[in-house]
Amino acid sequence: MFTIGVVAIVAIAVSNAFFSDSETSLGNTFVAGDIDLQIDNESYAIDWNIPGYPQPTGAFVASTHTSWELRDLTVEKFFDFVDLKPGDYGEDTISVHVGSNDAWMCAAAQITEDQDNSCTDPENADDPTCQDPGGDGELDEEVNFAFWVDDGDNVFEIGEPTPFLSGPISGIDEQGQITLADSQSSILGATNPIPGGTTFYIGKYWCFGDVNQTPVDPASGPQDETRSPLNAGTGFSCSGASVDNAAQTDSVVGDLEFYAEQSRNNPDFSCDTWLPEWVVRVESPELAFGPNGWGGWSCPVDTHVVGGGYEPGTATVQFSGPAKAGEPLYPVYPHYTYIPPETGWVVQNDNDGESITVFALCAPN
Repeated sequence: MFTIGVVAIVAIAVSNAFFSDSETSLGNTFVAGDIDLQIDNESYAIDWNIPGYPQPTGAFVASTHTSWELRDLTVEKFFDFVDLKPGDYGEDTISVHVGSNDAWMCAAAQITEDQDNSCTDPENADDPTCQDPGGDGELDEEVNFAFWVDDGDNVFEIGEPTPFLSGPISGIDEQGQITLADSQSSILGATNPIPGGTTFYIGKYWCFGDVNQTPVDPASGPQDETRSPLNAGTGFSCSGASVDNAAQTDSVVGDLEFYAEQSRNNPDFSCDTWLPEWVVRVESPELAFGPNGWGGWSCPVDTHVVGGGYEPGTATVQFSGPAKAGEPLYPVYPHYTYIPPETGWVVQNDNDGESITVFALCAPN
């Protein structure tokens, strides 16, 4: 009995001691990454084009007037040059920092002023349409650009990608949204986003005349942080031989905007869906289209069309495009006659009946 009793007591003691363990994880934290677009600029130009430059001699120099350290942009200007003559040129390279995360990136440009200013006798001879005041200038058609992915030394070199954007100021204005990197294409190749936590460089060369690419051997010149267009060359040449007097005294002013959006968990982003601050979207009510029918919508007064489209995207149409000068049917369409300078977006349905909303993207004149 005793023995059994002891065994019984022992058995009860063991059954009350459950196997157990504990582990504690302290200070659990979520920290959000950032998309914080900041830009700096390093600029070079001929000294007589730099406002207020002391005792200019026609030398190609660093332009502190259009250079700044990394910051959010407020009043900074990439380009602010005066007294341009055919053959004048400049170069600057921006460094882009998108924060700690990879990002899609877009850009856009607009011309806000394009003035004849005055009409000299030589200008009148080459530009009979010159008006003083209020005339549209020709400088935006004669100053040409080249934008490329740079390695940070402000020099276009052999082996660097071909410029991804080039042409006159007027063409860049008409470009609309400029894709630097989105889910469809990237200036870094394929659909690669702009890498976070690194510095990304875009070089820009401008010329009052014709731009020619003359990429520099990367092994020539200084190979350290002193390398610059001053000691290695820009990688381009500028010829003003084709420029006549039509742009004399003209001026052009514009805006340049950059936009970044996270790429992670955002696989379908397109720069076409981003609107620069100055672009407004206007849209029609739902319109009932008959077979092969036409419809459209106009931009507000003092704006012009820079893009547009229709919804739903599943609608099947024969034509969707801008209604503006230079387009084949403008200004007379089957459904409506535009009164220049009125612009907008027009759509022609296919051979069925559909309800479609037409929208226009419009920028200030």
